[in-house]
Parts: sequence; C-alpha cells; structure tokens
Amino acid sequence: LIEHPANVFYLSLVVGNAVRGLAQHDLARRSSLRSYSRARFPVNLTPLGLAALFMDVALWPLEEVFEHPGPLSAEERKIVAEHPAASVSALPPDTPEAVTEIILRHHENMDGTGYPDGLTGEAIPLFARILRIADAFDAATSRRVFREAKSAPRALWEMTIGPYAQFYDPVVLKIFGSVVQPFPIGAKVRLACGRYGVVV
Repeated sequence: LIEHPANVFYLSLVVGNAVRGLAQHDLARRSSLRSYSRARFPVNLTPLGLAALFMDVALWPLEEVFEHPGPLSAEERKIVAEHPAASVSALPPDTPEAVTEIILRHHENMDGTGYPDGLTGEAIPLFARILRIADAFDAATSRRVFREAKSAPRALWEMTIGPYAQFYDPVVLKIFGSVVQPFPIGAKVRLACGRYGVVV
C-alpha cells in the first residue's frame, strides 16, 4: 500500500502528460463551453498526482489483509468497495475538489460496472480514467501473496482486447500502451511463428 500508490503516481503523470490535448478538451467540455483555447485551459497535473498518492488511504488499516492468502471476508470486501469514498473522507476538508473527484471515481468503469456510482464513458472525469488504468495495470503486474504478477504484455493484452477491455477508456489505454512499452528496445521476444526477434 506504499509502493503501489508510488507506481500509480508515476504511471498516471506520464500518461497525463501524454494526453494534455485530450485533457484540455475534457476541461472545456466540463466547463460547458463550446469553444476553448489551450491558454485558457492549461492542464494542471497536480490533482492527478495527489489523487494517485491518496487514492487508497482508507485501505491502510487493512494492510495485513493483503498479506494473507485466501478470500476476503464480507466485511473486508465491503471496506474495499467503499474505499474511494472513505479515502476522500480521510483527507483534510480543504483538499481541492478536483482531487477528491478523481479519488472518488477511480474505480468507475467505462461500461458502467464500476463503483461507487456506476458512471459510464465520458461521465467519468478523464483523470479518473487515467488513474483507473494505471491502478489496474500496476495491480496486475505486482506480485501478491495469493497470486503471481502478470507480465506487462499479458496485463496490457487483457486490458486492451482481452476480458477486461470494456472497463477502460480505449483512447487513454492506447496512449498508456505506447508510453509503458512492455517490449522496450533491445528486448528479446518469441514470435507467434516460433522464431525469435529483438525489438529495435
């Protein structure tokens, strides 16, 4: 619960920087303006970074739960499901609304199956969609007591065209995949035909 937010912070800010134009459009849309200028809507990544650091603060009392194998109890599952709102409540009252909104929405899914409110598509703030992807990717690629870590290519496959693709913003996910680069230059890969290659 310390390393995970740090990883999500890094991934979120890298992606946030890569989607500045999309973020400016989202800011303008949320401001109910038909036209906007980049100068009028500068993209401040501070709310995204702060949200990444504090998104799971309500889970800290449950740290030991993540260290033992086996399923969560009904009470533990309830705490996990309520942690976005509980994390917001744990923050100081003067925390900027932009930060609390991202934290509250970071488990909403594009198809409406997320929580706490089952929002869909662009009703979910862009920075919350970025945080959702970074959070899920780091969780999938990190080892847990109850499961091994998935490889970065496997996690990206599952998120983009695999069983979880409907959860994530496809535009942001495409940008995320290009930034994360699971096959960096110099990586040796085995191709579907059985031959090996080196990424150049």
